[in-house]
Amino acid sequence: MKKDEFFNLVNDAIAPDFRKPAESGYIVHQEIHHDGRTSCFRLNASAACVAFSMDIRGKEPVAIINAGKMRCRNDLTVICLDEKGSPLVFLFEHKNSENIGDAQFQIESGQAFCEYLFRLLELQYPRIPKPRFFGIAVYRLKYPPKGTTRPNFTPIGNRGLNRAYWDMNIDLPLTELIRATSKP
Repeated sequence: MKKDEFFNLVNDAIAPDFRKPAESGYIVHQEIHHDGRTSCFRLNASAACVAFSMDIRGKEPVAIINAGKMRCRNDLTVICLDEKGSPLVFLFEHKNSENIGDAQFQIESGQAFCEYLFRLLELQYPRIPKPRFFGIAVYRLKYPPKGTTRPNFTPIGNRGLNRAYWDMNIDLPLTELIRATSKP
């Protein structure tokens, strides 16, 4: 499957209200928290991608689901291709504190949704490659890393999802995320 064809399929599968296009080279996720404060993090869109957020105020992306935690979702999803042309799915959960709380549950909920999305795409387009998933907990690190632009993924949780931590005040280049996935 050609690169443009892949991105068109994925982009068309997401309703326009949930897409997060890059603006001035950045994908920005801004959030209004329960206490009324706002915070944001920026992803440098330095590679081709499709980004979307299921966490849009006043919008219910999966209205058929009605039970409490089953409606849980991550903040931002970015789908791109690695150097070999295989899909990578980055699942971001953003917290405005030094505590990541239930980020893992929200990231894994996003993974479950994307597994479903890719399965639906595969039913229509059997040539679509299987994705690899990576979670990123973005929060206010007590001791932000110095001099690093590449996250370090380690297996976490029941499903062994590779996850990294990132300080919300440091822009994250998408190319560095992609490079971090090729580590042995």
